Amino acid sequence: MKKDISRLPMRTVLSCGVRTLIDEIDRVESLTCGIWIGTGSRSDPASRAGLAHFYEHMLFKGTQSRDAYRLAADIEACGGMINAYTSREQTAFYARMPSEHLERGLEILCDMICNARFPEEELRMERHVVQQEIAQSFDTPDDRVFDVFQEQIYPRQKLGRPILGDRGSVEAVCREDLERHRAAHYYGENMVVSFSGRGDFARGLAFIERALGSLAKTPVACAEKKIETDETFGSPRFACSLSVENRDIEQCHSLIGFPAYSRHHEDYYGTQVLCALLGQGMASPLFQEIREKRGLAYSISSFYQAWQDGGLFALYTASDRSKMEELQRALRGCLNASLEDLSDEDISRAKAQMRSSLVMGLESPPRRAAHWAAQLLYYGDVIDPRETLAKIDAVDRVSLLRLADALFTGMSAITVLGPLSRKGLSEISSFGQAH
Repeated sequence: MKKDISRLPMRTVLSCGVRTLIDEIDRVESLTCGIWIGTGSRSDPASRAGLAHFYEHMLFKGTQSRDAYRLAADIEACGGMINAYTSREQTAFYARMPSEHLERGLEILCDMICNARFPEEELRMERHVVQQEIAQSFDTPDDRVFDVFQEQIYPRQKLGRPILGDRGSVEAVCREDLERHRAAHYYGENMVVSFSGRGDFARGLAFIERALGSLAKTPVACAEKKIETDETFGSPRFACSLSVENRDIEQCHSLIGFPAYSRHHEDYYGTQVLCALLGQGMASPLFQEIREKRGLAYSISSFYQAWQDGGLFALYTASDRSKMEELQRALRGCLNASLEDLSDEDISRAKAQMRSSLVMGLESPPRRAAHWAAQLLYYGDVIDPRETLAKIDAVDRVSLLRLADALFTGMSAITVLGPLSRKGLSEISSFGQAH
C-alpha cells in the first residue's frame, strides 16, 4: 500500500475539547479542512424534523461580520470552495483551497460555526428554500421511495423521519430552536476538525485553538429543554411492513429490506462483502440475472446502511409495472441461486471491489478528511486501513452463507412507489419467508 494511504493522521485535542486530525500529503498543492459534528437528523425532536439540516443551511446565511454573499465570495476569492452536508448521525462543514490559503478557509469555517446569526428575514427565506428542496425530493421517485421506506420500517422513530423533515416541521422551526440545537450539539467534545493535504499545520492548529477557544466543552444546560416526545427512543426497531405510494409515473420503484448490523457489530465487514457480492457492480448476480438476462429492470442494486446501533440491508429496483410480479419472483430465485452456487470467484470479486473502494478513496484528500473524521466520531479512534483490509480478506464462504441465512430468513419490509395498487403486491408480501 502506498505511503500516503497507510499513514495515519496525527491526532491532538484542543483546550476546548475539539479533536483534530492532521493528514499531511506532500504530493498535492491543495488542502481540505472541515469541521465534523456528531449530530444529525436523529437528534431532531419529532415536531422539528429536519432541524439539523435546517441549521446547516442557516450557517451559510451570515455571521456577525459577514453576510451570505461575503461568506461565499471570501472563500472563492482565493480559489476555494465551501460546502456542507447533514446525515442521520453527522453534520459536516468543509472547505478546499490552495494550500497557501489555509488560514482563510479556517477563518471562514470557524466564523460560521461560532458566530452564525439567525435574523428573522433570513429564517423566513430559508424555510421556503428548504421546503423547495423537500418538494424536489418528493418529485424525484428514486429519492422519495427511500423516505417512504424508512418511515415504514422505523415508524414513530428518529430513523424513520426524512433528513430534510417535512413542510410542516420546517415551517415550525424558529430562532429559539436553532439556538437550542447549537447549545445541545455544537460543543467542543462533539466536534472533529480534520485536515488533509499540504499546509502549514502548526499555524492551522494555533488558529483553530484561538478561533474555537470560546466553545463550551460539553452541552449547554439550557439545551435540556424538550419540545415534545411522542416518539420511540433508543435503538431502532425494525417493523415488518408492506406499503405502496401510488404515483402516476412510468416506473415502479421498489425497496425490499431486512434488519442488519451496526457499525460496531462483528459482522459489519461481512455484511459489506455480502452486499457487494449480490448487487453492486455490473458483474453481480442480481444485475446479470435481472437486467442483463431477463430485462426486468433498468436499475437494480443492493445497499447496506449501518448506524451506531443498527443497520439495514436492502434491494432497490426500478421497473415497469407489468413486470413487478415477475421481477419479485426472479429476485427471490436469484438470491437463492446466488447463495447456493456461491463461488470463490464471486467472493474474490466482491472483496476486490471493497478493497479498491477503500484504497482509491484514500487517494483523495477530501475523502480522506471525511473518512478520518467519521471514524473518530463513530469509534473514538482512527482505524489503520490495513486492519480494515485484513477484516475484509477474512470473510469467507461459510460466514457469508451464515449471514445470508440470518438476514434473509427473518423480518422483511417492502415499499413500492409508482403506478401500482396494494392488491398488486400479492406476490411480494411473503418475500422474507422465501429463503
